[in-house]
Amino acid sequence: MRRRRDGSNSSSPERNKRTAVDSFSASKPFVLEPHHIWWTALVTLVFPYAELYSPEFVLNVLQVLFRETLDVRPASWEQIILDVCKEECGRKSREGEVLDFRVILHRYAHKLKDPMSVHKLMMEESKKIGLAGAQPGERFVATKRSWFGIYLRRCRLAYMKLSEAALTRLHKALMEWLDGESISYDLSTEIVEEPGYNLIPTFLDSANPGTTDSYECFEYDAHVGDVAGAVDNLRRYFDQRFTPGKQPPRQHVLNALVHYSLTSGEVEMARLMCSEAMNIARTVRDRRALMDVTSLARRLPLKALPTFHDDLDDSRRRQALVERDAEQAKLNPQRYTVIQQGTSPLDLLFDIRLWINAGESISFLFRKCFEAIGAFDLPPELHIWPLDIQWEIYAVDATLWRLAGHATVAEIGDDIVLRNTKPGTEIRLYTLCARARQFFQQGQYVKAFATLFDGETWSHLGLVQYQYWSNEVWHLMWDLATRRCQENFKRQFLEPRKPKVSPFETAETGKKSPEAIRKLIVEASKALTARDITRATMMIIDALHYAEVNHYWYLYRSAVPVFADLELQRGKIQSARHVLEQILPQVARGEDLEQRALVYTIYAKVKMAQSKSGGRVLLEDAIVDLKKAEADYMILEMHASVQDVLYLQAIVYEALGDVVERDGASRDLIKVEELEKMMMQELDTEMIELWDIVCEVGVAVASGDTHWP
Repeated sequence: MRRRRDGSNSSSPERNKRTAVDSFSASKPFVLEPHHIWWTALVTLVFPYAELYSPEFVLNVLQVLFRETLDVRPASWEQIILDVCKEECGRKSREGEVLDFRVILHRYAHKLKDPMSVHKLMMEESKKIGLAGAQPGERFVATKRSWFGIYLRRCRLAYMKLSEAALTRLHKALMEWLDGESISYDLSTEIVEEPGYNLIPTFLDSANPGTTDSYECFEYDAHVGDVAGAVDNLRRYFDQRFTPGKQPPRQHVLNALVHYSLTSGEVEMARLMCSEAMNIARTVRDRRALMDVTSLARRLPLKALPTFHDDLDDSRRRQALVERDAEQAKLNPQRYTVIQQGTSPLDLLFDIRLWINAGESISFLFRKCFEAIGAFDLPPELHIWPLDIQWEIYAVDATLWRLAGHATVAEIGDDIVLRNTKPGTEIRLYTLCARARQFFQQGQYVKAFATLFDGETWSHLGLVQYQYWSNEVWHLMWDLATRRCQENFKRQFLEPRKPKVSPFETAETGKKSPEAIRKLIVEASKALTARDITRATMMIIDALHYAEVNHYWYLYRSAVPVFADLELQRGKIQSARHVLEQILPQVARGEDLEQRALVYTIYAKVKMAQSKSGGRVLLEDAIVDLKKAEADYMILEMHASVQDVLYLQAIVYEALGDVVERDGASRDLIKVEELEKMMMQELDTEMIELWDIVCEVGVAVASGDTHWP
């Protein structure tokens, strides 16, 4: 349902119609209407005599009473009688009680046309059911703190405050309602604020309490990416008086603006508001608000370094580097610090992201994760955090397990997050994207895209979430096109549609970070392909060293095949076989098929090199490994790698003297080569259709169709 900035519903003309939330909201005026009087009469006729009726009949009456307290669509008094005395209830209840109760209700409806009967009902007969105080020994009463007790008490108090003119208007409306006519009197929420309506106006009647209408408008504007409207509605919401204080809580509006600017990518606007929010929080001595805005300031990306065209020894560049290091030292003065009381677990989780970019070890990152768990599990008398934070801790824990090379363990954390979060939450979206990436690594392309294009994934996306989701879809398409060698599709279709990079994804990383290690492995592979052995060796040794020191075993297993290939080209066959056999049991689990196929291919090359001394047995073992690599590459649709494996198979079959198998491998090689040439030229229509869906989802997000208030 779309909402305008003024808080009204664009799809409903009845702006003054109450909802279930309004009936029990202290900020919404309560207007006594005819159906409330009829509801009170039904309660007084059932509650004092509940033990005389059958349990099935009483249960049905309670269900009807509960439905009418919602005030969403009040039924007529005749419809209420039909619902209370329906046939299904009559067959299960005692004989004759439903018919007798229907007669009682019709007589009482005729009785309510007398104003004195209405007054007696609202002021005297309510005492029989414990509204003014339950009598000892009574079992079936509506206590003050029960659902019916609160609603009935509100009806009675609203009746007591009415003036004579309001009572006359209410009784005439009641008579029209009982006669089945349309009510000609205005009974909207604005009528309560008119002078003369209440005989005994209270503080709540004369005050103008804060409402959530402007905040609902802010949520809608933030969802569709209307920054100006979101900021305006957020300021309007916090400018209201929620407490009897002299001034509205201005520090909270600034904190909310900083948080919104940070999450929407407006980094510079968030940086400008941080200092003002800190000063106001210190002025009003709001320690909690000060801690919140300080934690938000720590999450702001650092300013980009100025670029100079002079020599590297220029004093200005050195001064800029020194100032940046000093700013980083202020943010993280020590590796191990004492967690202060009131520290948010989200701050510790953000620290984990900083330490991952800095290249810290897995053990240190898990320690930070345990600190976040400890901050969340504080005793209730110290601090209470929202329960949703614990699912973010599970998501970060799953990320660390994947980095440590245990994707199966990470699936446990993913399952916990997906079972306990609702569609539309950011942590659920990130978990689904991580799971889709894992399916992609296992060659389950259909399952990966089905996870991202599931209705629960995109039907609640906001603009910021949509940018992250579309970016993930684009990268999966790019990686798939790279594996299939679809160069024409990449150049003509994917490159012009590359999504914009978020400022949070361009953070600087250390030389031991996972991203830096991954780049070293890729560059070493390219250098090896270009026969630049020296450069490839230097890069892959650095990658192996950083991955092993930090216990990034997934990246370590990705770097070992490249290092083994280099050792093989130098003639160090035993060294290459030794490093491969160290990771072979872990790679064989199949968490990453490309990684496993590459290891099997290099392992087969090692056996082929040792066949001069080992003979025919090693060549037969090499064929087995090459068949496994071919199967994995075929699942991944990596046609260039399949050709390399088939070429090696033909060489091995030639050495074994098996002409038939050699010719079969050669024919398969020619077929795969033709398939690769065809894939390089044509456009992938299936991927184009998927991207059309991404564009349609973007239109729905921008128009607010994915906003569910």
